[in-house]
Amino acid sequence: MRFLFWFLLLAIAAVVVALAVKLNAGYALLVAQPYRIELSLNLLLVLLVGGFFALYLVIRIITRTIQMPRTVRVWRRRQKLERARAKQDGAVVALLAGLNVVLINSDMSRLEQAGAFDMRGVGNLRCFVVSDLWRQRRHQHQ
Repeated sequence: MRFLFWFLLLAIAAVVVALAVKLNAGYALLVAQPYRIELSLNLLLVLLVGGFFALYLVIRIITRTIQMPRTVRVWRRRQKLERARAKQDGAVVALLAGLNVVLINSDMSRLEQAGAFDMRGVGNLRCFVVSDLWRQRRHQHQ
C-alpha cells in the first residue's frame, strides 16, 4: 500500500513537472562580453539544481576526507579501550574465582596505559592480590 502511494505521488509530480515545462517558454540570456549564452529557463533550472547537488557532493567528500584521520584515531582508541576493559573484566573474574596467579600474570600495564580505569584501582587490585597470595602461602607453610 505504501509503495502504491509513493508511486502515485511520483507520477503526479512527473505530470506537474511535464506540464510546467511545456507551458514555460521563457529563456535566460547570460552575457559576458564578448560571449552571449541563451538558455531555456527549464535547462537553466536543471543546471542550477544539478550544480547544487554536485557542489554539495564535492564538499561532503572533501570534509569526510579531512575528518578521516580523526575518525580512525577515535576508532582505534575505542578499540584499545574495549580490549583493555575485556582484560580488566577477565582479571576481576579470575580474582573472584580465586585464580590469583592468572590475575598477576595478566598484563596490567596495558590496562594502565589504555586508561581503562583509575590507576588507584590497579594499585589496590595488585595489593589485594599480592596480600591474598602472601596470606595463602603463610597458611600453607604453617
